Amino acid sequence: MKRDYFEGADVAVTICAKDGTILDMNQKSKKTFLKPGREELIGHNVLDCHPDPTRSMLEDMLHNPRTNVYTVEKEGDKIRPLTATTRIKPYKQFC
Repeated sequence: MKRDYFEGADVAVTICAKDGTILDMNQKSKKTFLKPGREELIGHNVLDCHPDPTRSMLEDMLHNPRTNVYTVEKEGDKIRPLTATTRIKPYKQFC
């Protein structure tokens, strides 16, 4: 049931370890963040995908959980606002 909710959510959900390693992504997240020609981000570090100052902010969020709302732009088109929330929970609670 939780996995269906995770995949069926109309929002991009990316789950990372405390060190930034991407553990899981739903399909919306993959569609939003994968670059053409790249097949997978799972196992990579979310921090490597972001230049400063975003990288520094995300690194801080991993250590000091909070919410941040931002807008993603792809090929000049703004995509609706996204929310990044860091929470410290065991991964098994999500799936």
